[in-house]
Amino acid sequence: MVGRCVHGATRSTMPDEHAAPAGVTIRGITEQMESGASLEVAAALSGVSVETIEDWIGCAEHDACVALATGIAKASAQAEMSAIERVREGDKGWQGAAHWLAMAYPERWAKESKPLREALNRRAAAVTTEDAAKEAPPEDAPQPARLWTPKIVGADE
Repeated sequence: MVGRCVHGATRSTMPDEHAAPAGVTIRGITEQMESGASLEVAAALSGVSVETIEDWIGCAEHDACVALATGIAKASAQAEMSAIERVREGDKGWQGAAHWLAMAYPERWAKESKPLREALNRRAAAVTTEDAAKEAPPEDAPQPARLWTPKIVGADE
């Protein structure tokens, strides 16, 4: 039997169970992955199996399959870059982005990996410098008066 690749490109070696269900689009899958979803989550949300998507990715016969493979690679890279930018800029929730990077890409971003350590160290240094600048009084600011406690004569020391 003849199945269909994404967007209906016929592929005679693809069994019917690997045909794209109605509503499954390259854009839908890649948007989910760009938002940080794994291939497994994107597949489940699209109503297809991971194996089906992997078959489509492996199919170089049709433009739609090649577009899916390219789109998934680009979406994954975009999700990773978005998380990296959050960590570097120190946006609210940057720690969550750092954790996501470590879980999604442990070979590059796990606690033991060099890129994550460097990014976190840069962020910590920036925060420390920013905090010190905020807390330090201007050089020409008057110094606060020292508190003086009068010594009571005859009091036990």
